[in-house]
Amino acid sequence: MEILELIDRAEALIGASTKVPLAQKRMINTEDILDLIDQMRVAVPQDIKEAAQVLQKRDSVINQGLMQAKGILSAAEEEARIKVRESSIAKDAEAHGGQMVAEAERKANNIIAAAEKQAQARRQDADAYAMQILQGIDGRLGNALEEIKGGIELLEKGQRSRENARESAPRESARS
Repeated sequence: MEILELIDRAEALIGASTKVPLAQKRMINTEDILDLIDQMRVAVPQDIKEAAQVLQKRDSVINQGLMQAKGILSAAEEEARIKVRESSIAKDAEAHGGQMVAEAERKANNIIAAAEKQAQARRQDADAYAMQILQGIDGRLGNALEEIKGGIELLEKGQRSRENARESAPRESARS
């Protein structure tokens, strides 16, 4: 039985008791009141135990709620940190990527310009070398051609002189 019910019964027992005339006192059946007090003694520890259990359950629920709230809060904070990190990493990577592309384009343009300059210099060197070789060949061919012409002239002179000698020999033999 609950303690509150027992208190209500005690009140009812007092209200139903006989009033002592000319005094502010009442006569109560001792047996009834002692029985009620025994019931209170039994009920109070049970109610206290139930109240303690309710308080313990309440504390447990509150602690679980707090732990869940802390877990949710820490997960949300971690997710926010990750997103901020990813966002800043992405921004840094994008900025760095743009810088890298610009640097790569600049280097590529420098390499192309240097390669074109080097190619132009090599073409000029190759043209100069070819001109030198061709002039050398022309000079040697000119000398060889002159030698050939000289050889041809010599051969022609030698042939003419033999022909003249042959022609003159029959005339001289006829003169003799």
